[in-house]
Amino acid sequence: VLPAELYAFVYAEIPRRQAARAIRFSNHNWAVKTGYEGPGPNHFSDSVNNVWVDTGGHLHLKITYQAGFWYCSELISDESFGYGTYVFTIDSRVDLLDRNIVLGLFTWDTYAPQYNYREIDFEFSRWQNPSNNIGQYVIQPWDTPGNINRFNFNYAGQGNTTTHVMTWRPDGIYFKSYYGDFELAPSPEKVIKDWHYTGPDNPPPGGENARMNLWLINGLAPSNGLESEIVIKDFMFMTEISDQPGDIDDDGVPLHLGEAL
Repeated sequence: VLPAELYAFVYAEIPRRQAARAIRFSNHNWAVKTGYEGPGPNHFSDSVNNVWVDTGGHLHLKITYQAGFWYCSELISDESFGYGTYVFTIDSRVDLLDRNIVLGLFTWDTYAPQYNYREIDFEFSRWQNPSNNIGQYVIQPWDTPGNINRFNFNYAGQGNTTTHVMTWRPDGIYFKSYYGDFELAPSPEKVIKDWHYTGPDNPPPGGENARMNLWLINGLAPSNGLESEIVIKDFMFMTEISDQPGDIDDDGVPLHLGEAL
């Protein structure tokens, strides 16, 4: 209990999700989700068969079938990071996901419906249509024109690793995806997609957490009837990765997505 005098000052309350299981990944603490709830809704499991960190420090998210039910996986960071750069490195081919499966890497604030839950997404799914592009950047609400940008992958000759960078700032949200591990300046031939969002739905920071999940659309079974697994190699958060954060290139993309510390 804090002294009553402290509440005279401006403060924010960030509720911490209670979890039966927590893990350490990429130098951060994460709660492992369990129960029957959204997205989906789905059954989420905190079992070591669904979520674990291997001896190399890589995170494994898995959809499993147990006793007649499909179980999905989700992690929730203990920290609320706010404005800054979020980096997710995936060590699996997302283009091979079943058409009913979604991999989400995103921010979320359960207590902020007025800001569309502060949800900013990397999502990888065919959304039940095999001809859809596999990747998308999303600012919620997704159905507002201009709030979604879809893209595809071509892993040929590139290996299975991809890095996805989101820089959230008051003046915009900047996305970049490229083949390989995190680099300050990935070469142009490695870049899969980049996008600069400056629309009205950029939320202010608050009580959001970073999250990673692997789930089933509408709680449906995978169309191929098989379990699925995704490996996340690394997660990083940086408050700033440029000594000149206002610099942009000729396409309007901030150079601080990969120039210099």
